[in-house]
Amino acid sequence: MPGRDMAFVKILVVLLAAQSVVYLCVLMYLRAARRERLEQGYPDVATPKERSVFVDAGVDAYQRWLAPRLAACVYGLPLAILAVIVLVGANTG
Repeated sequence: MPGRDMAFVKILVVLLAAQSVVYLCVLMYLRAARRERLEQGYPDVATPKERSVFVDAGVDAYQRWLAPRLAACVYGLPLAILAVIVLVGANTG
């Protein structure tokens, strides 16, 4: 059934594109939220340059921590669920 396999590949490509959009949107939102929290938590007596360096370092560290976890949630979970559905469907029919 080559037509069925090709349809599955098309669905998979659309799913990955949608997941990429979701990943980028959530990543940008969480980075902005972290930046806001870091800026609010920094003392007002510091110079703007010190504050900027502190906030940028904090956001970069947060992204290094967040990116793999977010990718696992956004890409891994739906693909794992899809794989289970396909395997169960293939074994029952």
